[in-house]
Amino acid sequence: MKVRNFLDSLYRRYPIGYLIAWKNPDVRLKDGTISAGKRILIDGQQRVTALMAAILGQEVIDKDYERVRIRIAFHPVEQKFELHNSAIAKDPAWIPDVSVVFDANASLFSLPSSYCQKNPSVSMDHLFEHRISSRDGTQSGRYH
Repeated sequence: MKVRNFLDSLYRRYPIGYLIAWKNPDVRLKDGTISAGKRILIDGQQRVTALMAAILGQEVIDKDYERVRIRIAFHPVEQKFELHNSAIAKDPAWIPDVSVVFDANASLFSLPSSYCQKNPSVSMDHLFEHRISSRDGTQSGRYH
């Protein structure tokens, strides 16, 4: 649930706290090597890991030390994030896993086009105009 809330905060441009990095060329890293001018993340590791897991589809280690994939779904019309579940997987109004949005191998327009085909009441113009970007630089909260 925390990853869902984190993505929602980013989407809505809410404050998410700071990421603090330290640059020191003489720091020994966990693997024994020297950082050699690299920045070391000293605060915000969980948020960065959660973000990478959700948007890049990477596995993380859970509290039971098992590898798991965090799947966060998005409803473009309602502008709502949820944890992936079987009901969401069956509902064409949802993008069942936000990592597909960030897939480098996918075409820029394949996801919106596919979404509109599955949801005929949503036009491509509407999806882009009111959901992906707005004219004033803020996210629109209304479905017109």
